[in-house]
Amino acid sequence: QSVCTVRMISLCLSLLAALQYPISMSAAASLLDIHLPSPRGAVRAAYRKKASTAHPDVCGEGSVSEFMRITAAYELLLQCATAEDVHRVQSPPPSHEPSSTASSQARWASPTGTARDPDRMQQRVNAWREFWQTSLRATSAATEAQLKRLERDALAVEAQRLQKEVCAALARGLPVDQLRAHYARASVQLADAQSAVRTCESNADTIRRQAEELQQTAQHVV
Repeated sequence: QSVCTVRMISLCLSLLAALQYPISMSAAASLLDIHLPSPRGAVRAAYRKKASTAHPDVCGEGSVSEFMRITAAYELLLQCATAEDVHRVQSPPPSHEPSSTASSQARWASPTGTARDPDRMQQRVNAWREFWQTSLRATSAATEAQLKRLERDALAVEAQRLQKEVCAALARGLPVDQLRAHYARASVQLADAQSAVRTCESNADTIRRQAEELQQTAQHVV
């Protein structure tokens, strides 16, 4: 189960990299320093070499963008290498011998298990879509809950501060005019706090809309 989870997370990150960093075939080959066409083993080796010099765990958060570009290039080249392998398996090799028999042609035409099963691929896509949508919903809910906590904390802190200020003014026995001035300042500060709360609510709405857009995008990715 842990292996499946790691593979699913890897698939999500790879597809996210491909969506955020679209790249052409020639640019991908140039980024990984390989020639086209290249077998899957060469693509994986080039990716490991490049990723080891740009991984965020090694180079810090500043290398995230470069690492995602490398990952997007790797996914594109790996898919093309896989398609080349499938084509070679399903197509008979060029023969210079006129005595080639029908049985040898049939042997080369039959898949050897390298080709990917469309049903299994669809299952992987469906599983990825479900995982991505669940993650987006969880992230949106957690962000909204955090914003609400921040709103409550901000109002509570502001109310306590204003209460202490008014109590201190009363304890000092300030004249009525000064008390009114304190009250006016407190009213303005409370209005500012309420405005900040409305800004937080607006930010929460924006985050919800972005999460919905990402969910719609995930639903159309195949």
